[in-house]
Amino acid sequence: MSLRLLTLADLPQAQAIAASAGWNQTAADWTNLLELAPETCFGIELDGCLAATATLVSYGPLAWLGMVLTRQDYQHRGLASRLVTHVLDVADRAGVLTVKLDATEQGRPIYERLGFVAERAIERWSGNGRACGTLNATSAPLTGVKELDGSAFGADRMGLLRRLALGAAPVIANGGFAFWRPGRIANYFGPCVAATPEIAQCLLAASLARAAGVWFWDIFPDNAAASALARESGFQPVRHLTRMRRGPGVAERPELVYAAAGFEVG
Repeated sequence: MSLRLLTLADLPQAQAIAASAGWNQTAADWTNLLELAPETCFGIELDGCLAATATLVSYGPLAWLGMVLTRQDYQHRGLASRLVTHVLDVADRAGVLTVKLDATEQGRPIYERLGFVAERAIERWSGNGRACGTLNATSAPLTGVKELDGSAFGADRMGLLRRLALGAAPVIANGGFAFWRPGRIANYFGPCVAATPEIAQCLLAASLARAAGVWFWDIFPDNAAASALARESGFQPVRHLTRMRRGPGVAERPELVYAAAGFEVG
């Protein structure tokens, strides 16, 4: 058994594990993680194959734990727990103050034993993307969003946003921005940060115009405006998770977050 850093050569196996678990991430999502955090994406190699993965993306004093996966024929051997423990040790040694993640109902008790506490619910909604607003938003370079996003998210994640912008130009409006990207199963809307529901509606309409088909959208249900917009646009909740943290709370404004960036990155 070898616990080691993931490399781009691991992408086919890593993507196969994620696909077998029914996850929406693509090879491009894995590449973004490895480019953003080459020193904190780990895997366990067993019997000559990649058996488990876990990633940690740092946003300064805040870091995000994601892609905790085990190949089906290697489950129930404690591999994921070993990886998560290792990742948390790495975060502690690096001086990370707070680690966050989005936990499934099955995973939540495991993370609670590791010192994580629940912050808020997060839901995945799905729909065919019925735009309800005007298209008064345009594709534009990623400028002027750092302050708004930092206030909403609670940390500087411009490195992530720049990576996402390489795949598809963000939609920018006065007072907000939104990203979208294709997924393995469905298009993904997010992150989206907006100062008002009207701006969020405009950003959603412009984003949905980019691609046809099924969409996923991750929402804090306590943001009533985001949930209402999703329902008006033909979306329904299909998964229920819990956003959790280990360490002190972060000054953030979740009421500005109309769509998360993804379970693996926040």
